[in-house]
Amino acid sequence: MERYVFGVFTFELGELAPWLQAIGSILAIAVAIWLNREQSRAAEKLATRQHQESLDLLAEQNRQTVSRETVAYHRSVADRIIPITALIEHWDGIASHALEIARGHPVNDEFQRLRKSVRGVEATQVDDAIKRIDVQQIPEILLVNEFVRMRHLSALMLKHIQCIKSNGKIEETIKQAVQSLSVNHDRVEGILQNFRERRDYHLARAGVSLRRS
Repeated sequence: MERYVFGVFTFELGELAPWLQAIGSILAIAVAIWLNREQSRAAEKLATRQHQESLDLLAEQNRQTVSRETVAYHRSVADRIIPITALIEHWDGIASHALEIARGHPVNDEFQRLRKSVRGVEATQVDDAIKRIDVQQIPEILLVNEFVRMRHLSALMLKHIQCIKSNGKIEETIKQAVQSLSVNHDRVEGILQNFRERRDYHLARAGVSLRRS
């Protein structure tokens, strides 16, 4: 039988074969364990990644849902503010027109002619429309308080405009009416600015831009 010498060790071929087989079996087991561990790690990484992707998807879906709800909320608030703002803007225009006429001309024949164009009937209609608005439908307490002030000022402004239109020959009465209308008109413009700011804020949050002419 052939002999093999490795350093100080001498092996016969028949004795070496079982050792090689045993070493091969051990290596095969080691490789199998390593592959199993690698597969487990890969599976764990895949499960972790899939779990994170699921969480990210749920987070994105939740963000989109919240975003849609936020947009809908701000749009609904803006929709309630817009018509009231337009009504106050209308009042602002009527008062500005009356003041332009009253300030631009002394109480003379020219004023008598122009005062007929003061929009008294229109002012009454706007005042009536303001009185019909239910303050409970106004979505913000700041605007509720401002609108209560607007109602009071609307009644006063209507009185001043009717005075300018009907008492055109009494100069002192006209001056007093113009002075009072001017003061109240300035207050209305402050209220109008607040309504515009809140309207524009909610429209911006809803992703809507208001075109101005």
